[in-house]
Amino acid sequence: MLFALGIFVLLLGIAGLYGAISNKITVLNILGCCGANDSEDYRRVEWNSTFTLKNQMINATVPPSCCKNETLGLPQALMSRTFYENLDDCLSGDVSKINLDGCVVELKRSFQTVSTTLVIIGTVLLLIQGAALWTSNTLMLTTEDSESSSDD
Repeated sequence: MLFALGIFVLLLGIAGLYGAISNKITVLNILGCCGANDSEDYRRVEWNSTFTLKNQMINATVPPSCCKNETLGLPQALMSRTFYENLDDCLSGDVSKINLDGCVVELKRSFQTVSTTLVIIGTVLLLIQGAALWTSNTLMLTTEDSESSSDD
């Protein structure tokens, strides 16, 4: 049973990875973050900030992966392939359209959430296995006692 569940989770992970790659979704898109520390990182370093948008060359303040998606949730955005709803405003520097939080903080938060969830799931599985072991041991001792009583 657990093996089948493991295979299912593996296949689900592979399908998710394929979907993310084929739709050019990055960690920044998923976490809703920009830069290592914050969106100002792109003002402090040199990067290729020239983009063609609607047949016009623009000098962007942040890369497209830093732009918020306010109208679509991530699953709908992945399906519709229209992740950047307000791309032109975002690239022009409209702060309300940019993810301002840094990715280091978001990654730490995500890892903490996932690790807490894994600890809870692991503890529950440990308790279930302990209960199953105790039950099987009790049944074995009860069966041995009843067999030895019937032999007398």
